Amino acid sequence: MFDENNKSPLVSVLYVDDEEDLLTIGKLFLERTGHFRVDTQTSAKTALSSSSIETYDAIVSDYQMPVMDGIEFLKTVREQYDDVPFILFTGRGREEVVIEAINNGADFYLQKGGEPKSQFAELSHKIRQAVRRKQAEKSVRESEKRVSDIINFLPDATFAINQKGEVIAWNRALEEMTGFSADSILGKTHDDYVTTFYTQDRPLLIDLIDEPDETIEMHYPTFFRDGSSISAETEMTRKNGEIFYLTIKVSRLYNQEGVITGAIETVRDITPLKNTERELFTSEQRYRSIIHDQTDFIARFTSDGTITFINEAYRDNFAPLLDLKDVEGKNIRDLMQIKNYSAVEAFLRSLTIDTPVREMEREVTGTDGEKHWQLWTVRALFDEKGTPVEYQVSGKDITRRKRDEEEIHAAYEELAASEESLQSSYQELLTSKQALVDSEFRLRSLIDNTEESVSMIDEEGRVIEWNRSSEMISGIPKEVALGMYIWDLTLRMAPAEHQDAEHRNAIKEALQSSLKTGVPVFPGPQIISGKRPDGTTIITRQRIFSMKTVRGYRFGSISHDITEEVLAKEALKESEERFRGIAERSSDLILVFDHRLCVTYASPAARTILGYEPHELLGKSYEFAIQNFFEQGGDVISHDAKEVLNGESKGKRVYERDIQIIRKDGTRAYVSIHAVPIFQDGVLTGAQASIREILPEEDDREENR
Repeated sequence: MFDENNKSPLVSVLYVDDEEDLLTIGKLFLERTGHFRVDTQTSAKTALSSSSIETYDAIVSDYQMPVMDGIEFLKTVREQYDDVPFILFTGRGREEVVIEAINNGADFYLQKGGEPKSQFAELSHKIRQAVRRKQAEKSVRESEKRVSDIINFLPDATFAINQKGEVIAWNRALEEMTGFSADSILGKTHDDYVTTFYTQDRPLLIDLIDEPDETIEMHYPTFFRDGSSISAETEMTRKNGEIFYLTIKVSRLYNQEGVITGAIETVRDITPLKNTERELFTSEQRYRSIIHDQTDFIARFTSDGTITFINEAYRDNFAPLLDLKDVEGKNIRDLMQIKNYSAVEAFLRSLTIDTPVREMEREVTGTDGEKHWQLWTVRALFDEKGTPVEYQVSGKDITRRKRDEEEIHAAYEELAASEESLQSSYQELLTSKQALVDSEFRLRSLIDNTEESVSMIDEEGRVIEWNRSSEMISGIPKEVALGMYIWDLTLRMAPAEHQDAEHRNAIKEALQSSLKTGVPVFPGPQIISGKRPDGTTIITRQRIFSMKTVRGYRFGSISHDITEEVLAKEALKESEERFRGIAERSSDLILVFDHRLCVTYASPAARTILGYEPHELLGKSYEFAIQNFFEQGGDVISHDAKEVLNGESKGKRVYERDIQIIRKDGTRAYVSIHAVPIFQDGVLTGAQASIREILPEEDDREENR
């Protein structure tokens, strides 16, 4: 039912009095005003037995009634129906009745008597006043409950203080973080709540909200202002001594008139993010240290030839007049000393997911005008569709080794020719004896002084040559090796799990076949892993060649120790895989940038946070992000990026922004951005960033809805 004048709901009233005439008059008068709907009862007992008593907006009761008086009725109502407005309307005017009524929760006490019209007008006024007050109190409680629930269920630890510095809110997330319950902190001041955060007395960020920047910086060196809010980063020590890291944001609280009523502080534990950043940074530093310390030429470039990375050795050899930062971004074709790049492109096309790594030897003309040889290992990196997106190359100069091989091979052929001549003509041997001695002397000098392992077997498979480098590389003395069958010597250097009769027979069968046909067991360079007698691993790159004699075939072997090279590459690969493993398991989006702040790596979380595939971000600059991701706040990101590029951020550890982004599909999200510039020897080499999706502020969520 509604008031016909203003269409507001009628106030429902239960009027209890043992005088029926008075009930009739009161009901008639109150309902005539158009504001009330009145039900009457002649006794409190009857009223309490009604199931509808709890539905009334107000109760009016006489004091002196049989069986149960108005005070007992009031007490029962307060016990069973809590705060329903209750007005004692009685002819009894004793002071003790008034006091007892007020003490038991009566909203008003009104004495009967006098002119009826003015008396019921006053009663009407008291009823409406009591109902409005109860409704206002209920609205305040509901509003406070909503605010309390919002703060209490925020995922971030949050508390608030009033103008006196007293804690007025302390949510569950903060209880879990500090171990202190809300009941033990509410109403307390700085001296009490500071101990829940720090082991010593120091101001919290919320205590410094009205202080100048110089004062804040004394306690929170990494902070920034955003309007009336302040954000900072700090570290804390738990009760068990464990250090953890926090980001803190404080804002002022205002009432409806715009007057400051207090402040609120939100705390987020970013220890996992810090640990991830530290591991990423350490992995990146280790990765770069390993690469830059290599003597091999190492470079990475995209499928269109754009250079994304080179190490010092590559720069020194191919671009000595340029700085590292000036080389990255150029095309690999401009640096390679080769006229026919189509052959290189054909080699790159031969790399597949099943065969992602291949080696190639390349002949070049050096700056000295002489012919040089290089050995290159090329690895293709593929996206999830199997398309090559980047190549990593590792090269080394093998000119000395190639020349040694050529000289050794030529000397062996010369010696073989001399030996054949000796077999066919003793006289010719006598006349060429000196030449043979000279040739053998040259050969022996070369063999004994080369860094390569040189060995030879005769037509029966017995070892007849074993130089000093062979002893050093294999760990087997010359006097032990000479005269041994090559299959026994090979078995001795094999891993322990292969040192059995079955493997010996397989090796012997393969080598005896080569002795008959003159065809080596493997035609080109081969990487072989073995064990020295002391149990250490040895890895060599070996080349075998044959020599025809009158008795059959002899075989020579030239081996180069590449153990350190292989282990270094494995360490490099492990470091890179660990870097990628950490990034790709993280729910945060991990980005790695080069010195121009262009993306060189994006983790899989790009799909969930930005709506982009990781490969769509490769090569994209920060301008691309400003144009596509930020509807607001792009000028802040641009400022940060230019500060990093201009070298103004060397003393700054981290850039942190909470900002709204636009995903690829047009939806919006709130994210927290943490970015770290990376310098080496004072020069910007790149940056790392992690992006985490966060819940938006409540006002923004309401606006979005």
